[in-house]
Amino acid sequence: MATNTPSDNPSSEPGPKHPQQEHPELEHPNIAPQRRRISSIWILPLVALLIGLWMVYYNWSQQGPLITISFVNAEGIEPTHTKVKTRNVEVGLVEQVALNEKLDSVLVTVRLKKEAEHLIQDDTYFWVVKPRIDVQGISGLGTLLSGIYIELAPGTSGQRTKQIFNGLESPPLTPAGTPGLRLNLYNDSARSSSAGSPVIYNGFSVGRIESVKLDPKTRQVNYSIFINEPYNNLVTTNTKFWDISGVKLTLDTEGVSLTSGSLASILSGGIAFGVPANIVRGEPVLETRSFRLYTSAEEAKERPYAHYQDYVLLFNHSVRGLRSGAPVEYRGIRIGTVKTVNYGEINSKYQAMNRSIPVLIRIEPGRIGMGDTKASVEEMDTQLPLWVAEGLNAKLGIGNLLTGNLFIDLNFDNDRADSPSSTAMPLFQGYRIIPTSDSGLIKIEQQIQAVLEKIQDLPLEETIEQASKALEEASATLASLQKTSDSFDELLNKKSVQRLPNQVNRALAQLSETLKGYSPDSPVYIELNRALTKLTLLLDELQPLAREVKEQPNTLLFGNTRAQDPEPKGRQQ
Repeated sequence: MATNTPSDNPSSEPGPKHPQQEHPELEHPNIAPQRRRISSIWILPLVALLIGLWMVYYNWSQQGPLITISFVNAEGIEPTHTKVKTRNVEVGLVEQVALNEKLDSVLVTVRLKKEAEHLIQDDTYFWVVKPRIDVQGISGLGTLLSGIYIELAPGTSGQRTKQIFNGLESPPLTPAGTPGLRLNLYNDSARSSSAGSPVIYNGFSVGRIESVKLDPKTRQVNYSIFINEPYNNLVTTNTKFWDISGVKLTLDTEGVSLTSGSLASILSGGIAFGVPANIVRGEPVLETRSFRLYTSAEEAKERPYAHYQDYVLLFNHSVRGLRSGAPVEYRGIRIGTVKTVNYGEINSKYQAMNRSIPVLIRIEPGRIGMGDTKASVEEMDTQLPLWVAEGLNAKLGIGNLLTGNLFIDLNFDNDRADSPSSTAMPLFQGYRIIPTSDSGLIKIEQQIQAVLEKIQDLPLEETIEQASKALEEASATLASLQKTSDSFDELLNKKSVQRLPNQVNRALAQLSETLKGYSPDSPVYIELNRALTKLTLLLDELQPLAREVKEQPNTLLFGNTRAQDPEPKGRQQ
């Protein structure tokens, strides 16, 4: 039996009404289609995409500059493997290696890190670090295990306009930014010094030679050197530079001298510098400038004078042994240098000068205390004619007997003095002529020639014949002496002669025994002494008889007839 509930028949009992009863318009509702929503699963790819884009942007923003380095060859350089370092810290990586269009070098593309971007400037240097052996020693041995890499030397110019950098074949001797002074030296010929050789001051290494190049225009050898700070303050405007490489043996008018530098300079060469003691120290050099490189310290010291005057000497005899660079002296004090022997063109003037040999000399008044100024040169040029009038002349002197080198000796000769009014000096190709005279060397040659002529006049042939005869006689005498010596040797070799020393020894022993019997204590000696005493007394007694016989020889026949001495008598009375 079915029962009805209030929910089955809502109208039977009072209660709350259905919404449709209150709102008849809702009896037929409008149903709209449901909208599609994006699935949350797509959030992950979107986030990944954003992260990837951010990483790409971050990687791009953190990338450093891409640079190109030009090397002669790419030995040992590998893309994505060869690193770029500075002070052994990695700052980049090689990305590509390719040949250039001319095929004369290789282009290495390098990607640097962002934090290394400020290191790239116009004066930045690159070179390949690998095992090397040079004048500085052995380097790069660590690359035998780790592999070669490209070293970066940061620049300091503050500018970046280069796109392609030229790589160095060897490490720079002076890294960019090193405090110091860079100088240029020049010479007419190359010395044994090379890049890397030391620059020395008073025995201390204060810098290095950076490069040595030949300038085809000036035909000079140029040296680029760098002096480290604070030693750059030692360089002044009057500083002289000279070569000290190897061992030098010098034979000149001063004698024989042997000079050498340190062991490093002997092996690899070197350059020394300083200010000669006889000149004033100049102002400090604050920027790059050029200096002449002398071949030795002596040459540097001999050329400190900036003002000088040239003159010509005309010699009528041989100048063999006189060389360029020989000293010009006045009574032993050097006042100049011989510039050229046989100077100028030998033409009609050579005939006019009686075929003399012209010698060009340079006199520096600063050497004789007149000052190294233009005014001193003018003063010397004014006084020279007066000195010549007083007898000043030039002679050749022997500087070294071992080498035969000559020098010019200036001195006064009173016998050649002219009148004071004669002050005109002739010219030779624009130079004043200082008169010359025969030196002692020429006189010695003349004396030797005279002696040789006397020797030639001697009867040498007869003397030689007599000497030959004397030698033959001497040879015969020597042969006779040799025979006598041989006979004497034979005599000494005989046994009878060899027994003579023993016989003589025995005879001497017997004589010694015999003499012992005549000693002062022996009886024979005592008896002999008594006999001698008696003999002495007898002789004393015979002395009056001997006097009488001497006075009257007939005494032995007639007796003594001498009258007796008279006796004195008294006076008779």
